[in-house]
Amino acid sequence: MQGQLTRVYGRLTVITNPSGATVKITSSDKVVIEAGFADKEFNTGAEATSSAPLSLTPGTYTLTISKAGYETVVRSVKVAKNAPAVIDIELLGKFPDINSYEPAGANVSGSTIATSIPINLVLVLDKSGSMFDDGKLVSLKDFVTKLASRINSKSTVNVVVFSDSLFESGSIDPDDVNGFISQFDADGGTNINDALVKGMQLAAKPNSVLIFVTDGLPTVGETDENVILQNIRKIAPSNTGAFVIGLGYDVSVSFLQSVAQILNGDVYSITPDSGTDFDDILNVIVSR
Repeated sequence: MQGQLTRVYGRLTVITNPSGATVKITSSDKVVIEAGFADKEFNTGAEATSSAPLSLTPGTYTLTISKAGYETVVRSVKVAKNAPAVIDIELLGKFPDINSYEPAGANVSGSTIATSIPINLVLVLDKSGSMFDDGKLVSLKDFVTKLASRINSKSTVNVVVFSDSLFESGSIDPDDVNGFISQFDADGGTNINDALVKGMQLAAKPNSVLIFVTDGLPTVGETDENVILQNIRKIAPSNTGAFVIGLGYDVSVSFLQSVAQILNGDVYSITPDSGTDFDDILNVIVSR
């Protein structure tokens, strides 16, 4: 789509994946924007790009990129004279609002997890190298320790910590969880397939609740997400409460949502922009 301008200085092309997003363009400096172009919107087309580069006067612009079912992205772009600017955006699917969470299967025996009969809590926890960033592993350890202190004291806990390989606690008491997880540092890759398969096997017992936490994509062992989903679908236990938690922006939203669907659970995102943290999710879990 060609902007209706009397002078052409810079070109802007917006690419989105998936295509079909709406892009709203506003000027950060009203002096440089020409009449008739402020607050202009256009849709990215079937080829995942604007139908033609937009012609803009030099300056700084704010792009608000939105699509139903995906997180809105806001980007600033500088358009220079005779210098084409290309913005390539990967849209992330929206996670459910923490306040509207209604998981199927997470209510064990009709009681809250905190006061129910003893449960079999299965924790599948990522400790790959990227978990060092932003203190993610430290926050995860704190979350798990708090959770273990709030479930029925006669519950059993099975922890599967994973990076390149798996580290299993075996069946331990809630009081022993902190001692087990405190020994781990963030390093290695992300062996999601083996970790989830082991978690599914451990959650086959009655009154099980499985919590899966990761901050990335599978990089070790089986890395094809569709194959991983097939593998866990074959052995997924029924009537298991599940909480799938993605940390940061490098997770595959669709993959985590599929894992939660297989387990009849739900999925959450913790990012600087999500407004959700581990304490929010902890309160949801122990109130079910």
